[in-house]
Amino acid sequence: MCGIVGIWNTSEFKELENNEILKNMLKAIHHRGPDDIGFWNEDYRSPGFGHRRLSIQDLSSSGHQPMISASGRFVIVFNGEIYNHFEIRKEINNTKKYIVNWRGSSDTETLLEAIETWPIEKVLNKIIGMFAFALWDRRDRSLIFARDRFGEKPFYYGLIQTNDRFDQKNIVFGSELSAFKSIKNSTLEINSSALGSFFKYGYIPAPLSIYSGIKKLSPGHLLKIVCNKRNGYAPLQLPKESQWYKTKEIVTQNFYFQKRNLNTYDYLKKLEQTLISSINYQTISDVPLGTFLSGGIDSSLITALLQSQQKDPISSFTISFPDDNFAKNKFFNEAPYAKLVAEHLGTNHTEIALTYRDAQKVIPNLSKIYSEPFADSSQVPTFLVCSEAKRAGLSVMLSGDGGDELFGGYNRHKYAPLINKRFSNFNPYLKNIISQAIKHLPIKQRGLILEKKQKLYRAIKNSNSINSIYETLISIYSEEEIPLNNDWLQDNFITLNSSPESLTPSEQIMFKDIIHYLPADLLVKVDRASMNVSLETRTPFLDYRVAEMAWSSPLDFKIKKSGFSYKSKWALKEILKKYVPKDIIERPKSGFAMPIGSWLKGPLRNWADELMDPSLISEYGYLDANKIGVLWRQHLEGRIDNTSKIWTILMWQSWVKEWIR
Repeated sequence: MCGIVGIWNTSEFKELENNEILKNMLKAIHHRGPDDIGFWNEDYRSPGFGHRRLSIQDLSSSGHQPMISASGRFVIVFNGEIYNHFEIRKEINNTKKYIVNWRGSSDTETLLEAIETWPIEKVLNKIIGMFAFALWDRRDRSLIFARDRFGEKPFYYGLIQTNDRFDQKNIVFGSELSAFKSIKNSTLEINSSALGSFFKYGYIPAPLSIYSGIKKLSPGHLLKIVCNKRNGYAPLQLPKESQWYKTKEIVTQNFYFQKRNLNTYDYLKKLEQTLISSINYQTISDVPLGTFLSGGIDSSLITALLQSQQKDPISSFTISFPDDNFAKNKFFNEAPYAKLVAEHLGTNHTEIALTYRDAQKVIPNLSKIYSEPFADSSQVPTFLVCSEAKRAGLSVMLSGDGGDELFGGYNRHKYAPLINKRFSNFNPYLKNIISQAIKHLPIKQRGLILEKKQKLYRAIKNSNSINSIYETLISIYSEEEIPLNNDWLQDNFITLNSSPESLTPSEQIMFKDIIHYLPADLLVKVDRASMNVSLETRTPFLDYRVAEMAWSSPLDFKIKKSGFSYKSKWALKEILKKYVPKDIIERPKSGFAMPIGSWLKGPLRNWADELMDPSLISEYGYLDANKIGVLWRQHLEGRIDNTSKIWTILMWQSWVKEWIR
């Protein structure tokens, strides 16, 4: 697990300038790899590589990067883990006509030798793991970028100005945007489409980044850049990405397997064995590891299966909210359930109390941690639990991320199809009446209960299609509500990819979550929070073998109808019942959230008031102070719970303060 950076010149450039740029870029991402630092810069026409290492496998100098292949042809900077790399080594040894002289036991060396052996797309499809890397082919003079199937590891790239010459732009890449901001003479301008997308979703989906000219490499994609044939430098234009893991095709292909009659017992047994295999792969480490245990189905199952494979008690961590009486909403606190699971499994369990005082300490640093605007408020407890795990001496943590998206864990997977079926044919006037009636129901609870009510009436109002319902449910602001001023309010929001029509409506939504919500929100949240404290996180559910088992199973194995209700993640619950008592499992989903809405009215009020001061908003020049003032007053007076909208504003303002002003 590491941080990577690089630069490739489009015309003559001084080597000393390149080295200085690489050093500054690596300094900006020091937290991603405090154990080692490395550079490679061969000549003016070749790219310069930089690497920061967090040592997880092969702690010796044999894992040092940038790494050159045994033949000398390839140079790589690699971020991530290849869990099955020892098996790939065996295959390489059996394939080669000579004995491979391995220098060490790092997965980076395995990857380089695999690329020497097979075409790169074949190599990528052999890998079980998470990764982002840049590879320089010295013979063909081409640069290749690649990213894992689901976007677990980040990768930014683009053409930007890197010196005083206004007519010259060079290709740069890196694990975080902070690396690009460290380039002294760079001119990075806000991308209006990305800005609008941020306020709509609370995150910025690939391929956009907040800066014009900088993109995110999409999950499951690669990019090959061939040198300028005329002068041997980098080309002046970037080619298009290509998709090496064709998720849409694979999902569609697996959907056809659902037609066969599956033996329930055999399927559950195979799924359990596949999950155990994934966990066993992901426990490959030369440093201590543990699990995040929220008390929900996904994290409980990962913890249970990991503990079943270990002789000694594993370490587990969860967040609790002792200020819950302040929020007056017990649905926020899952810690009691996590404790019950931990006690039953016999883990070494740590419960971390998050008070508003802790939040006050963390929140001012969020814009530094997330060097791109990001507004999922659970980033606060996520950062805290990562910090505590690292403080406890752990370097690797397993999480349950991906379980909801693959096995139908969100309410939208269950109820969006019903809303579409019941209301899509109603005329707009009638839908609006029903929507307004639900909107004004006298529900006094705050937080998650009220948020669900707000999503319901918005979904009914926009129930024409599954796509429109999905957009409504995952959006913080509708496009008409976004509080940008007229200079920035553009009608060019990113269009989310469509789902395969052969899927059921519920599975169409799961597909969209896998493609958009998971990589742009959940995985970003965990990656930045964990890597900021030099902690590696791993996600057993995102082993592609597990994902493809989920896609090939009938919907009834994911969401099972029981009377008038629907039970989500049925297959996972059935497996978990072997390890944890049923009464702990069978309860409503709570989610990983904190009482931020109440805190904003109380202990966080001064911080929020300062960032939303009309004069500061006008000074920054992106937002409409009048619109924001209305939202803030509605929230403070308790007329409308605008928590998500206000948090998005606050995260934007604090990001501008940190990175632009």
